[in-house]
Amino acid sequence: MLTSDRLSLVGAIDFHGVFMDLNDPFMILDSEGYLECNDATVRVFEAENKDQILNLHPSQLSPFNQTDGRPSHEAADQMISLALEKGTHRFEWDHQTIGGRIFPVEITLGRISSGEHPMLFVQFHDISNRKRSDMALEAATRKAQLLAIQATQASQAKSEFLANMSHEIRTPMNGVIGMTGLLLDTDLNADQRSCVEILRNSGEALMDVINDILDFSKIEAGKMDLEEASFNLSEMISDFSSLIQVTAAEKGLLWRCTIEDKIENHLMGDSGRLRQVLTNLAGNAIKFTNEGWVLLKVEKEDENDDCVLLKFSIQDSGIGIPANRLSRLFKAFSQVDSSTSRKYGGTGLGLTISSDLVSMMGGDLVVESVEGEGSTFSFTLSFKKQDPEVVNAMEDITREVNTPNQPLEMRILVAEDNPTNQIVASRMLENMGCHVDLVANGLEAIAALETISYDLVLMDCMMPEMDGYCASRIIRDENSNVRDHDIPVVALTANAMQGDRDNCLEAGMNDYLAKPVNKLALRAMLEKFKVNGKS
Repeated sequence: MLTSDRLSLVGAIDFHGVFMDLNDPFMILDSEGYLECNDATVRVFEAENKDQILNLHPSQLSPFNQTDGRPSHEAADQMISLALEKGTHRFEWDHQTIGGRIFPVEITLGRISSGEHPMLFVQFHDISNRKRSDMALEAATRKAQLLAIQATQASQAKSEFLANMSHEIRTPMNGVIGMTGLLLDTDLNADQRSCVEILRNSGEALMDVINDILDFSKIEAGKMDLEEASFNLSEMISDFSSLIQVTAAEKGLLWRCTIEDKIENHLMGDSGRLRQVLTNLAGNAIKFTNEGWVLLKVEKEDENDDCVLLKFSIQDSGIGIPANRLSRLFKAFSQVDSSTSRKYGGTGLGLTISSDLVSMMGGDLVVESVEGEGSTFSFTLSFKKQDPEVVNAMEDITREVNTPNQPLEMRILVAEDNPTNQIVASRMLENMGCHVDLVANGLEAIAALETISYDLVLMDCMMPEMDGYCASRIIRDENSNVRDHDIPVVALTANAMQGDRDNCLEAGMNDYLAKPVNKLALRAMLEKFKVNGKS
């Protein structure tokens, strides 16, 4: 309880004087208007004296309407009623000076006990700076949202452009590369064979450039997916090495490949992307090595019951890289300098894509190099081990697969509208010992499947009349008239962008081959379904 001395101190305070000296505007208000105000109020409303303010209703010191569109007189009465009912009320308001300048404020109303005559104290402060900041933030947010929409639209347009270009380029390239492959299987003299091989190599080089650009676009957009599938490490390295050895021998280089003993071979991961990285690194090593050797080493770094940690290194005795230019290696569309780009060619995307793929697989691509002596690119990746029971089952299946020289003796339906690609597909399949029927669209494919039993369908996705997606859905529909609703359907398409494979699987297709089609990949696909049946 306050003592009498302290109470006397309070009684001696001139509260009216305190009220008048406040820096913020302060007023007393009743139902008819303002009864009193301090000097700060006079200054804020740009009045000559307080007589210009007293007896005015709050709406008379406000624009006709508030920001939300309500008439100020109506809105002010509502705020006053709320304050009298609740005891206090805080809100934002637009006031107006005597000269007509509008400014935003935050107002606090508080009820004053004064018998039966209701009164309120009014205190407010100017929030113009805050409003300007809010408006600037809102404008910046709107701009950021607009830029995000524009970026999304640009990304979508870019993806559509790349998808269209990929389809339009792959379709004729399938004819070029497919026909050269078929021609090389015929009797040619040495000069003819040399010309055809140059033609095929040029086509494959063009496809490498196209694939690099598409892969870079997918990675840049965050749309590159990795597969988690079983693979045999030794077989993958052996297949990769046999191709690289040919390239190295053509340049007079020694190619060596060493795999540490007792490394687990049956692993889970994306062997395709791993092979892509190794191919890029080995190709670069051969490109920049004029004499000497290129070496691939696979070493075991660590192992437990579930996983194995492997280190892959590709070394060469090539031109090496200056220390001050190592930082440029993994940047897109760049090489160590412009002269190497002119001398050795290339898009400058191979190392960028390789670095990004290694990172996506959980590793880090590093380089050590001495100018004039050679370079070493290495990375370490962890792979899950396969279940031993699955490994044994796969080995049993592998023993059943036909050898490449044996005819497949399958009846294949090819749905393809491009005449050149029809010839390529039929010739490839016939050379593998298959009986081939050709149709030009999805409607013809359905009609053929209603009357003839086939072992497998190779289905183009983009065809007139009816596309491959629609045709596949009809094939899977139990109510349709096709003879076999479970027949394997493999997409044979120039659509090679992110999501195209998923679209094919969602339509009911079993697997996917992108054009231009490699005859070894095609045969492997057919053998898979011949051995596994309808999967």
